[in-house]
Amino acid sequence: MRNKPAGAVLALVLPILFCSLNLNAKEELSRLRLQVDRKAGQLIDSLARTDPQFSAALDTAAGYFAGQLVQVQALVAGAGSGTGVLVDLDSGERIYLDVTRFDLGPGFGGQAMSAVILIHDRDVLNEAKTGNWNVGWGAEAAAGEAYAASRRRGRDYSVYAMTNEGLLAVASLRVVRFRLNPEMNNLSVSAYNIPNWSKTKGVEEEPGTWNRTLPFLARKVVEKGYKLPLPYGAGLIYAHAEQEQNITDVRIGFGGSEKVPVEAIIFDEVISTNNSYQFKLDGWILPFMNVFASVGYIDGKGPISLRIDGDTLLEDLGINCGGIIPHPLCKILGGKEVTFPVTASFQGVAYTGGTLIAGGWNGWFFTLPVTFTYTDLKDTRTDGYTMGFSPRGGRVISLQKLGNLAVFFGAQYIKAEMDLDGSYTFPGTDVSVEYLVSQSNKDRWTLTLGYNWEINRRWSWSFEYSGFIGSRKTFVTTTSFRF
Repeated sequence: MRNKPAGAVLALVLPILFCSLNLNAKEELSRLRLQVDRKAGQLIDSLARTDPQFSAALDTAAGYFAGQLVQVQALVAGAGSGTGVLVDLDSGERIYLDVTRFDLGPGFGGQAMSAVILIHDRDVLNEAKTGNWNVGWGAEAAAGEAYAASRRRGRDYSVYAMTNEGLLAVASLRVVRFRLNPEMNNLSVSAYNIPNWSKTKGVEEEPGTWNRTLPFLARKVVEKGYKLPLPYGAGLIYAHAEQEQNITDVRIGFGGSEKVPVEAIIFDEVISTNNSYQFKLDGWILPFMNVFASVGYIDGKGPISLRIDGDTLLEDLGINCGGIIPHPLCKILGGKEVTFPVTASFQGVAYTGGTLIAGGWNGWFFTLPVTFTYTDLKDTRTDGYTMGFSPRGGRVISLQKLGNLAVFFGAQYIKAEMDLDGSYTFPGTDVSVEYLVSQSNKDRWTLTLGYNWEINRRWSWSFEYSGFIGSRKTFVTTTSFRF
């Protein structure tokens, strides 16, 4: 009885606490915007006093970027990051950008620097609003405070850089990327890799924005409070599968004749195993519909031993052994049981396509991937296809600075069929027969358990295991990058 008042107090206090945290987050974002704007204004004023030509160039510019960057260089590689604001001088639009820089070349040291990029071309400014790569050779040397100005790409833009502090000398191939800061621009980019809707009860949140072409209808759903993952993805996949097979049909022919069905006895369980390595591309076409395709290498095996009654096989092949010159197979098969192995070692290329339906609500999510795979195997006439779908649901757990962990559980259905087409030469002879063995996986349903570690909005690593029931056991691991 004494716990009830405490529980009632918690039930009252926790929603207020969550609302307070949400409001504090908004206040923090507003503070960060004001801080970036203030530093940008101070930098513009400082350059105008230091460089007489800067003010004249600013008056004719379409816009500018002003921000700060911290850089470290060690021997042959370096990296830097920072934040700034992109200003359209005609419309007054302000866009907050994260800056990342990578250097490849000899150098050593570190520096904290400020930079203003005056953009003279309207097309370049519009490109900068959506993200831009800039690659070029450069050399820098800094000791304490210093100032330098340079002009690149003709009249497109001018770079004015000021070293605040540090000691750095580097000559490198430089890659600089500007990309939108989702929080500071109120972009509805999901922290998860699936679309989701979440809202703190009692707190009014302003609608987010979306600045990408895909997915279609995105602006309509973000206005309703949904957040969407970055639209494009690339990934590397490794998969291992082991499953029992059913032999559904055995056909045998001789000398190029039509293969005829025969009755065969299978000695042991037919177990196939394979490993595949794939490269995958995907895109969100609609807010809750992703399409993907992958291509990769597959390496597997599934040996089969067949035992066939020789007389029955001769009869099925239409061979009469009562003639003056007996058929070559009569001596080999007549009155005997014949055992021969079917070669089921395959290597080749696997092509996969499919779609994913997904959605989330307050940390819970549901996904339904549907896939179709065709295998084109070399050095054999073997081919096959696999069709599957895997409904699953789960919960996203926040790992704070380490990202999010999406844990899921579900079921998996796979229908795999394959035809093994080859030939067998009887030992000690030059007589051979052609065979066609059709097989399919025995257990089509199983259970799936896995996780997806969403390190940030771009990088993730997943692992899943399917088994628990039936004879099929698979595990898949994927490293993905979204952009």
